[in-house]
Amino acid sequence: MTNMSWTSESFITPPPVQVRRLSTLPFLICIVIDVLSLLLGIRVLMLVKTDNALWFALAGYLLTPFLAVGALLWARAMHVKNQGVPGYLQADGRSKVKVVGLVAALSFIPALIHIYYLANFIGASR
Repeated sequence: MTNMSWTSESFITPPPVQVRRLSTLPFLICIVIDVLSLLLGIRVLMLVKTDNALWFALAGYLLTPFLAVGALLWARAMHVKNQGVPGYLQADGRSKVKVVGLVAALSFIPALIHIYYLANFIGASR
């Protein structure tokens, strides 16, 4: 029998893996979009009986559903892209994508103000 001694040289240690997390930038962009849309919605409500609110309603309508869903798609694409990278925390990425999805879904609430105004504006012009 040979005498095997287990020393630190007998083990091959892998190089340290850098932990990667999903960026919070899509979440922050989604929050900014929601706040801007809400502020534009308040401005539309203040000018609801005039034609001056049309541009605010159009800007809010374009911001809310399209850019908020775009931020969600961007977060999801980053999550899928990073899944093959060693050290990527998939559970962290999944939870951040869910939060961005929730914020994007909440962005449709102020969109109702813009949609209501645009529908009334178009209906009144006929």
